[in-house]
Amino acid sequence: MASNIAEKETDGWLVASICAYTLYNETVYAINYARKTAPTRQRVFMNLTVEQLESISAEMTEARFDPINICSSKTNEQKRSFSAIWHKTDSYLFHYIIELELIQSCFKADVHNANENYYAHLFEVFTNEGLEYCIGIWKKSRTSIEYRIQTDTDLKLMQEQMKNSEMTVSRVSAMRTTDTGQLVFYIIWLGVAFSWLNHEIPITTTSTASRWRSRRQNHQSSLDHYRINSLLDQQIEQMMLFEEIPSLSISVITEKGVQISKSYGYADIRQLRNVYIFIHATPYSKYRTASISKVLTAMAIQRLLDKGLLKTIDARVFDDGSILGHKFDHADHANTSHRNQFMNLITVKHLLEHTVGAWGNQERLEYESWPRNETLENTYDHHDFALISALLWEHSERRLNYGRGLQLVPKSSDIAYHYGSMAGTEAIAYCAPNFGLGIVINTRGARENHLTGWMQRVANFLRTHFRDM
Repeated sequence: MASNIAEKETDGWLVASICAYTLYNETVYAINYARKTAPTRQRVFMNLTVEQLESISAEMTEARFDPINICSSKTNEQKRSFSAIWHKTDSYLFHYIIELELIQSCFKADVHNANENYYAHLFEVFTNEGLEYCIGIWKKSRTSIEYRIQTDTDLKLMQEQMKNSEMTVSRVSAMRTTDTGQLVFYIIWLGVAFSWLNHEIPITTTSTASRWRSRRQNHQSSLDHYRINSLLDQQIEQMMLFEEIPSLSISVITEKGVQISKSYGYADIRQLRNVYIFIHATPYSKYRTASISKVLTAMAIQRLLDKGLLKTIDARVFDDGSILGHKFDHADHANTSHRNQFMNLITVKHLLEHTVGAWGNQERLEYESWPRNETLENTYDHHDFALISALLWEHSERRLNYGRGLQLVPKSSDIAYHYGSMAGTEAIAYCAPNFGLGIVINTRGARENHLTGWMQRVANFLRTHFRDM
């Protein structure tokens, strides 16, 4: 079998799934192949125990492989075994979660994962020793994917229920219940993911950039500028088509002013369902700056030091006499003796350096179910800078605003913003109680604060900070 898989791979085919079955008292393997569309490495594992599956999943996660399929099998009254397929490409690897739980726990996990903007990639069901289990894989994507896990005993009825949903079948699994012996089907339906297929990429530029081009001194310079723009458009469009990127903005600023300021794609891909409405991204569209927010927040700390509003980065953050005091103590933990006393030693410097190491969510994101127990000296995380933003807010009695440059403005100044719809992005929110991490999907509001990353227009961001470079 291994030689057949290797031969197929040489011919450009990858294993999409592999499962073992019993047929006439013999173990047979059903293998599905998919045509390779990009340079891809694959790893195929068969006849794994639960312990081996856990170990290999951790190993593959560490190596940045993407889980494609996991199949549960029990042949000839043997112990249950698992087959697993993992692929690795040069493309960006999105976060995923793997669960092997009792089926009711899987459904609870599905609700939780959906709220954090994951979609169901796999929902494989099976029985073992009189109990009903599932293997689930949930993944994130660049854009939100609508999905439904449907379960029933009547396939025709299930299809009838979904006929007008504009969703397609992604996975089908079935098992006989342990109490009645009925055959129950579990179907994953996926909505149509964003694609540039049958769409042209719109390009929007600012009048400022156009005027700058018209002031070029001679025809050759204008021609060179046109060629540069054409090459830039070509390269960006190729990348957007290959990666299915809905929106992208770019600005080039020199001492002479804005040379290039343009946007590609759509500001709100949900409107593509309506053929009469196309909201194009423009250089005035705002994008979440993600972890670049950490750089800006660190700059604001330096500004506080320069102004004397913060005396030292060795100042303590929590407990009596600190910057935040007991501001973020959880209501259920009014008695601080129950809190980890190590928290009282944390300083601003620890937060800036990511050397706190006290947060309790190291098992999150890529690998959910099975713990990773390595001892790390420092771990890059988001919680530290959420707290830095909070202490900036509380300590200076002002809120940060980068829309008008690196400055501190009164907290009462609520600048309207639109968070979450731009190119299907998501807002990252940090919950103060227990410093838990939550992800808010398509949040909209009129208030930026320490719970969110900064929103910024690309051209304004560069124009604001160009003189500081």
